[in-house]
Amino acid sequence: MVKSGSRDRQESLIIEHNSSFWKRLLSILLTAIVWLYGLIVFLLFFTAIFHLKWITIDRIKLLLHINDSSLQMFFTLGVILWFIFFITLWIWRFYNKRRFGPLTRRKYPSPATDEEICALGLISEKDYKLLKNGQTVSFESNPICSLYGEDR
Repeated sequence: MVKSGSRDRQESLIIEHNSSFWKRLLSILLTAIVWLYGLIVFLLFFTAIFHLKWITIDRIKLLLHINDSSLQMFFTLGVILWFIFFITLWIWRFYNKRRFGPLTRRKYPSPATDEEICALGLISEKDYKLLKNGQTVSFESNPICSLYGEDR
């Protein structure tokens, strides 16, 4: 496995490509619009919850036909629904722990040994060793047996 930081430019995981000026400009513009929208929504709720007066935000509220009480009610409903979901999931977790136990036995299975793989009978021991040790291996037919009992 390659050590961290030892890759050269061609093996880098960061994908770089040349995009046109217009695509990049459109991307930046759409990103800025989404950030601006998020900021305005945040400020709408912030000013409504803390009863702050800000002329620009008040004009946006007037334009959208909403007031502080409707935003407070919407925010309160969101918080109540969040608590309902949280409590429901917490009760479900408690129920599953009571029913199935703490499940401390979860662990990854150990790697399969060569004997276990050969004992499956899906591939001959000679073909398995060839596949395991060879750099480049080619077969004329599929060396793995079918699970349905058909011949190779």
